[in-house]
Amino acid sequence: MRRKLLVSAVSAVVMLNGCALRDFSHRTMAQDVNDGTTHAIKAFATTPARENPVNNIDEPYLAFRTVKNAPAEGTLTLKASAAPFGPLMMEAAHKAGYSVVFADNVDATRKVTVDFDHADTEEALRETAFLAGYVAAFDKERRTYTVADTATFTFKLPTSVFQQLTAHYEVGGNPVSSNGGGSGGG
Repeated sequence: MRRKLLVSAVSAVVMLNGCALRDFSHRTMAQDVNDGTTHAIKAFATTPARENPVNNIDEPYLAFRTVKNAPAEGTLTLKASAAPFGPLMMEAAHKAGYSVVFADNVDATRKVTVDFDHADTEEALRETAFLAGYVAAFDKERRTYTVADTATFTFKLPTSVFQQLTAHYEVGGNPVSSNGGGSGGG
């Protein structure tokens, strides 16, 4: 470590002496370099050494800064602690103009803790059902939420997605013949 510092100090002195204005009348460049090197070595030798030149940081780095929250998107504000999720869902859905249907195997008395502040109703109801261990499927036409143990979601895709798909198959051979047959696909 000291050798690296010594080399760095000597290099710095040499570079600085090389760039400085010098008096060419009575001293040579070698004399200036030797004097600078001697001065750097003395300065390094007289500087007290640090006990531990390595800084150990064993705590997390925290850089606090102010971040603006996104504006609230929904209208549902609900806070409950260890409350049955069934009545919570029914009340929240009723305020939004929807009804809730529970499947036969759903225990509407399971307790959940929620805290929604200006949340989207659909998202909040799905989250509440998820916290109880169920899934909430939303039917926009009937304006109902169905809470069940499992659910199947159907997604509608535009026909333009399917127009680009093509498939080409070639099948050949006779599986009944004794010489066998082959088939290929592409």
